[in-house]
Amino acid sequence: MTDRLATSDTENGSSPLKHLDDTDRQILEWAGKLEMESIDLREKAGDLLSELRKRCNELNVTQKGIVDWKNTMNDELTSFKEEVLRALQDKHKVLLGEIRKTQNSGGSGSRSKSTVQLPPLSAGEMDKFSSRIIKSFETRQNRWLKEFQSTQQVLYNVTVQMDRVTEVLGNMSRDLQNLTERQVTLEQELVNQRYEHNQHNLSTPPPSFVASRKRSASPTPRGVTLSKTRDKVNKTRYIIPWEDISDQEL
Repeated sequence: MTDRLATSDTENGSSPLKHLDDTDRQILEWAGKLEMESIDLREKAGDLLSELRKRCNELNVTQKGIVDWKNTMNDELTSFKEEVLRALQDKHKVLLGEIRKTQNSGGSGSRSKSTVQLPPLSAGEMDKFSSRIIKSFETRQNRWLKEFQSTQQVLYNVTVQMDRVTEVLGNMSRDLQNLTERQVTLEQELVNQRYEHNQHNLSTPPPSFVASRKRSASPTPRGVTLSKTRDKVNKTRYIIPWEDISDQEL
């Protein structure tokens, strides 16, 4: 009976400890998983930041390309304007020469006229001149348009990639926030488990077999030992040999 009670007390005393060990083990497993998730998120954050730096560098290069393209367009437009002005000046000189030749060959009657007819070839030359100018302008315009479309496509791709990186960074920020909250909850749970464990150790009495062993192993007071010895002496019976004494006297 005593052994059974001692066994039951032992089981009752050890089961909370076993429960606490299981809880601590589970909490440690959760902590390990959270740590692995945190490491994974940190690695992903590093990769995303590297990708973001790469895209920013590409955007910077594209911006410099746009500035260079703008400067090139300004230079080409200035050059084209100068070429047109030179061509017009040359054509103006040619026309003046033709007019002077016509005036000199026409005599006094032709000089009195208010208008002078140009040679038939001047109209064809003007058409050739205007066609050359238009063709040069169209060639440059097509080249500018291609460069602008290419730059616009690069800007669109960079913008889309930046939007995606921003979205991923937002998701990663939310994941990190959730992970931080879970870590805080886990730390609070660990603190609560330690507090409950300490309170349980303070409030749980020792098993009965431990108490009986302590009582049996405790030394007996000296006064109690002397009283027991005195009672034992008082209870001792002494037998006197009367027959031997009477025979000797006789």
